[in-house]
Amino acid sequence: MRGVCFRRGVSSACVLGFSIAAAPAAAQVIDPPAAAPAEPSVAPETWTYSGGSVPTGYHVEQQPRRGLVTAGALTLGIPWALGVAIASSRDFSNQSAWLVVPVLGPWFNIAARKSETTCDYDGDACYVVKDHSFQAMMIVDGLTQAAGAIMLIYGLASPKQVVTRDLPGRLHFAPATMGKLGYGGALSGEF
Repeated sequence: MRGVCFRRGVSSACVLGFSIAAAPAAAQVIDPPAAAPAEPSVAPETWTYSGGSVPTGYHVEQQPRRGLVTAGALTLGIPWALGVAIASSRDFSNQSAWLVVPVLGPWFNIAARKSETTCDYDGDACYVVKDHSFQAMMIVDGLTQAAGAIMLIYGLASPKQVVTRDLPGRLHFAPATMGKLGYGGALSGEF
């Protein structure tokens, strides 16, 4: 891989290239330098805004809280999708079609579900069979979906303020020939 950088006024441009070609028969060994040069300190792309002045070349913007949005979407979506998949595999029997409704579906399913009545052999005593394990599973499902919905809504409704660089730069990739027989690509950019 080889690269060239140009500086023009305030901005810089670099071109990096690589090639795909047959390797030479004997590899050349290059000794590493004795001491690596110190890396120049680079300001971060973004950071949380905590008030005060903003440095030149940066501005304040609002961004959604990505962690809460991602966690909320997964916490809401996975139990909801599992409930819908299980209910559809059973042809939405016994009021399980309510599971299609996110967050409220498990609660409506518990309320609308029909209980089974079982009688003894003589028919003298009948009693209602409640499936407590199913109810517990629906309660956990409803609470999990509600927690996910709260995280998702809060993450979208309360954006955080961050300081962001004005000119983030651009990268361009194009096919290119390298040497006589090599083919590859050139990566160029401004920063």
